[in-house]
This record gives sequence, C-alpha cells and structure tokens, in this order.
Amino acid sequence: MNYRRSIFQKGWYKQINIQPINSLFSRKGNKICTYLADEHKCSYFNTYYGKNDVSLYCDHIVTDKLPEVPDECYQCDIYSKCGGGCLVEKKDATFCEARHKLVEFIKEVSS
Repeated sequence: MNYRRSIFQKGWYKQINIQPINSLFSRKGNKICTYLADEHKCSYFNTYYGKNDVSLYCDHIVTDKLPEVPDECYQCDIYSKCGGGCLVEKKDATFCEARHKLVEFIKEVSS
C-alpha cells in the first residue's frame, strides 16, 4: 500500500492519463460523463455520425427521452463522486460495490 500512496503523494498520476483517477482527484471538478453527478449529463454531449446524422445527446441515447437518475443514486453517500454511472446502462449491486471501493481507495491513498 505504501507504493500506491507514494504514486499519489508524488503526483505521478498527473503525468500519465489514468482515468477515472485523474478526474476524480481533480480539484477543478469531474470531467468524465459517467462520474458527473448531474441529471442532465447526457445532454451535454453531441454525437456526430456523419454530415446528416447528428444526435443532441451522448451516443448511448437512442431515443429523444433522456434517462433519469435512479432515486437510490440520489440517496447514496457517494453520489457526488460517482454520478450513478451511465444512465442508460443496467447496473446491479456489483456496480455500486465497485464504486464504493474506488472511492475508499482514493480516500486511503490521498490521505
């Protein structure tokens, strides 16, 4: 664990683009859509497939109806860091467990 902690204390992660670590450690705010804690995050991206084929949403959205953030995400203690992931993808308990472990890891190595 000391090796992992030294990577973050020395700032080595800033020299190599390791996602989602860089965005989650950034003081400027998260830049990865799947980690944005925002119910409108899918509408912040346009997708261009060709000259006449444009979507006003992320390329995961195939209809004009934006997905909603599940209520359990809003009530979760790490929602501000997790963002509920991609709102189109189906998730099970392993998704939430993994996100909690990631947040705990980041807290551990950055303290």
